[in-house]
Amino acid sequence: MLRFMHERGGGQKQDEDEDEYFSFDGKVIVVELSRIDGETEDFEGRAWLESKVKNGCSVGWDLEWQPDRNKDQDNPVALMQFADETTCLLIRTHLTKNWLPASVLRCLLSDTCKKVGVGWDGPDKLKMYNTFNFAPAGIVDLALKAKAKRIPEQGLKSLTRHFGMNMKKDSKIARSNWAAPELSPEQIRYAAEDAYFSFLLLEKIEAVAEPLPDEEKAGFDQCNQGILELKPGWEEQGVMRKHDGLWCTWCEKGPMTVPMILEKHLEGKQHRKKVEEKKGIFGVGVGPTLPEEYADQGIVLGDDINGVKAGVFKCMLCDAGPLNSMTHIESHCNSKKHQKAINAPTVVDGDIVQKDPFAAMMWNLPDYVKVQDGTTLVCTLCPAKATAVLPMCLHLGGDKHARRCRNTVQEEIIYIKEKLRLESMSSGLPVVRTGFTMPKNATDENTSAAQKLAKKAQSTAKLDGEGQAVPESANSAPNLQPLPEGWEEHTDTKTGSKYFYDPRTGVSQWERPGAETKVRVTPEATAGAAAKVEVSEVPKVSTTVNANLKPLPEGWLEHTDEASGSKYYYDSRTGVSQW
Repeated sequence: MLRFMHERGGGQKQDEDEDEYFSFDGKVIVVELSRIDGETEDFEGRAWLESKVKNGCSVGWDLEWQPDRNKDQDNPVALMQFADETTCLLIRTHLTKNWLPASVLRCLLSDTCKKVGVGWDGPDKLKMYNTFNFAPAGIVDLALKAKAKRIPEQGLKSLTRHFGMNMKKDSKIARSNWAAPELSPEQIRYAAEDAYFSFLLLEKIEAVAEPLPDEEKAGFDQCNQGILELKPGWEEQGVMRKHDGLWCTWCEKGPMTVPMILEKHLEGKQHRKKVEEKKGIFGVGVGPTLPEEYADQGIVLGDDINGVKAGVFKCMLCDAGPLNSMTHIESHCNSKKHQKAINAPTVVDGDIVQKDPFAAMMWNLPDYVKVQDGTTLVCTLCPAKATAVLPMCLHLGGDKHARRCRNTVQEEIIYIKEKLRLESMSSGLPVVRTGFTMPKNATDENTSAAQKLAKKAQSTAKLDGEGQAVPESANSAPNLQPLPEGWEEHTDTKTGSKYFYDPRTGVSQWERPGAETKVRVTPEATAGAAAKVEVSEVPKVSTTVNANLKPLPEGWLEHTDEASGSKYYYDSRTGVSQW
């Protein structure tokens, strides 16, 4: 895919005119993000980029922005380049600012899809964070790799020349307006070749042999090189020979210049733990990384904070554990009990609806969860897939997804098993998808306690022949407690039953304050006329009014009931509401 190109620009020296330049001769795709469909997020080159992420392939990567002319300017990233040997994808972000499609985010946040460039830890890193509010994963800096191989050249242009590829980099194009309405052919060529040559250089630098230690610096002569030869079995345990000695890449320990020291390290507890993790053999108390497919099925690693003993694996979905090996975890996840729990039918308002319907719980899924082919739920942030609502909810409430939310400035959410729904970590309110509303049969903490109690009492109150409400039970009870401050006891003149009244709030009720709610109905007795509800509210917890109000405890919120105008209080953590 390389071709020679002669550049004969005016004003250049003759010897420069005759230089032969390598250039990119593949397919260039320019994508204007402001012109793509925000719903489908589809664009030319998306399939190519997603294939790189799926297969864990490296890509050349670079950023361009309109030059900052003074210290007070901070122009955002205007162009993002991805390239391999045949294709270059140029994504223009100058109008969409900090928005990126999910496919681009997945590429940037992938550890296995390496983004290769030069001089990342500088202006590029700062611009990326200032524009998009996160730092990509899987960055490979060619300058650092060249330095480790003792290659003196560490810039993009000088590195290409070092490996016999003379690229043309025009400083005028580099300082041009990358936020212009349309990119010029020169800008397109410049941007494509920056990413393209970065991609080519990675293979060439990695092919360079590790340099031998300098005798003066290493302190041993050539005959000592044999001492640091890799012995059989060392490489399988992550041992690598570098220019300054032997390194254990699994534990990131080194350099070790004496074989005895390395042997002691391989026998140590830390290294044996790494070996066990790599082999998938571990016991209670060992903390390996849990594979994503198991975490999405409700398997958690205890930390003494999440209700599970530290170092112990447990299935929160089936309440099964401890699970002390990967074999044990895999066996449980494939068991009939676990599969039945994963694919359990959804219950709505006491009725079992069709098996695992997305529609029944779609209102509670965040906007970035998409339905693929009508059979699969896809979290476009991570990405993660599930064929049922429950596994997806477990993923969305997990630690990995929480980290993605923080990196992409999304609101963190948590799955409440007792309520079978997702809630916001910050507000404690249910997650409601854009364009959806919470079903009436779902438990809604924002529905006032007074409205619930009034409806229940209104349906259970019994009316006599004249339309008069009659309480279900007598008010008398042994060992009656004194009435709270402000409450008064009265007798209904028509029924002879006692009721209680608080003149400060205007609340009246059949039961003594603090008892279960009843409804007192005042009829205007006419044939066929409906009874009129006068008051139906009773405090759930406390009826005492404190004139010197103290600050609300942590997690409690104050609300006003629309029906009565009275204030009530709601604990977002437990779902308890009270007057």
